[in-house]
Amino acid sequence: MSAFLSSSGATIRRDSAHEGICNSGLRGRPHAVASGKRSRLSMVLATSKPKLTSAIELREMIASLVMFDEFRRESTQPGFCSLLVAVLDAISKGDRVKAAELYSSLWVVCCGLEGKGWFEQIIHIIYTAGGGNPFTDVVQSVDKIPRHLIDILAADLNILEELAYFDTKQLKEWIGSDLLPDFVHVTGFRDVLPQKADQALDKLRNGRNWGAHTLEIATVVKGMGVGPTGEYYGLYCTGGALSGVVSRTEALSTPAARFVGVEEIAQKLYQNTESLLSGFKAQNALLYGPPGCGKSSLIRSLILKYGEDGLRIVEVPKHELGQLPNLVFTLSKLPQKFVIFVDDLSYTEFEAEQMREGKAGLEGSLRGSCENVVIYVTSNRRHPAISSIMDETEEKKAFSQRFGLTLQFPSADRYQYRAIVEQLAKDEGIELDLVELNRRSLLWAFGHTNQKDANGLSGRTARQFIDFLVADEALRGLGQDQGVIDWGDTPGTPWYACIEEDGLFKDGVYEKEKELNRSLNNGSAQ
Repeated sequence: MSAFLSSSGATIRRDSAHEGICNSGLRGRPHAVASGKRSRLSMVLATSKPKLTSAIELREMIASLVMFDEFRRESTQPGFCSLLVAVLDAISKGDRVKAAELYSSLWVVCCGLEGKGWFEQIIHIIYTAGGGNPFTDVVQSVDKIPRHLIDILAADLNILEELAYFDTKQLKEWIGSDLLPDFVHVTGFRDVLPQKADQALDKLRNGRNWGAHTLEIATVVKGMGVGPTGEYYGLYCTGGALSGVVSRTEALSTPAARFVGVEEIAQKLYQNTESLLSGFKAQNALLYGPPGCGKSSLIRSLILKYGEDGLRIVEVPKHELGQLPNLVFTLSKLPQKFVIFVDDLSYTEFEAEQMREGKAGLEGSLRGSCENVVIYVTSNRRHPAISSIMDETEEKKAFSQRFGLTLQFPSADRYQYRAIVEQLAKDEGIELDLVELNRRSLLWAFGHTNQKDANGLSGRTARQFIDFLVADEALRGLGQDQGVIDWGDTPGTPWYACIEEDGLFKDGVYEKEKELNRSLNNGSAQ
């Protein structure tokens, strides 16, 4: 039998030499042969699974795993695999006290507050591999799995199956203690896996003979990835290492973001991202505009919108841009699609050297882009570098023009700001007269700090206002008036005076022209 793995799935060719092995279920736990020894052939062809009789027997079975090497690794932080091996070794040596201590630690890992459960720990080994093992190395590095490795993988899966269904009460019996707690069933871990992987998982949860699903499991793991990129939809890169930030569970529990007034801009970015996911050539994108207009939020919204489709967002700080080509090369070898996110890219005259390194790294990555990676950058300026650093205007333009997709976010006016506030208030269930809601939102935007350099009109300001309003109304409902801001309902209060002094209200009447002039002066993109 030979197998081919591609993005569309696995194609199997059978021949007579391997037909019998694959149909038999490959290796379960072996029968004892006449000599009392277990041969590899007997392990492959075994179908019945007699009850394990000793810790040594279970330890030998685990030691025979070839492609899943988690049980052989040395770890400074004990996990399921290392603790289980340590428990069995302590039992074999007759050290009941040490075995009981290790058993308790193993129980916490499996059944504690953040435990995955015994069964799901085995699934974790198969599907996420904690950063890789020989199994994941094979399925992610080759399109065609060698014939002999298919048998090895299937045999290992059958060993893991028996371990998953192992009666954990036997551990207590071997230790000789009735005081130790029993392992309990935990199912929460399945929520961190992508939907496609979870569907394949159910075939393992609900059936036996895992080795028969070798090719299907390999195909899913190839598409899902391992380590941080397999478990997390949002990641952060620092020092060349990827760390998880937003898990699948967190991403799916986040409410969908709304982008009022910039719907066309959002749609352009969505279309470009969908081109990436569909295997077409996608453009690197520069999103620029005034602070608080939703540039970064739009990019982060891609985690929820496309995470289940294999998209990963990797945020890179600007001081690490010099290493960007290395990161792009690393990501190009992985199965998912990646958006490298550089937030608020701009440089001051004191950051000339950092800017030159970042420019070299970013331009090198933009030139050498690959099919599964794009770069999305946000900036308050059309040209992120100031003139004193990049002396030539044409050089500044050349840098910005390397982005195939350039999206300009406009400064928010009163009407867009009001629309954002009203939509957010509706989402939060705030029942307040729209006229009063609008009045308070303007007070928040231009006067809540009692200073002339207040936040101004933006989506960020609207979000801050609604968050404060929810808390303010809740405190008032509880009768806790101390520390709650007076909205300045009458002339003479600090808030009303601040607005009046700022010139946006005259005798309590809003003057649009002065507000628009202020917005243009404070929020225009450079």
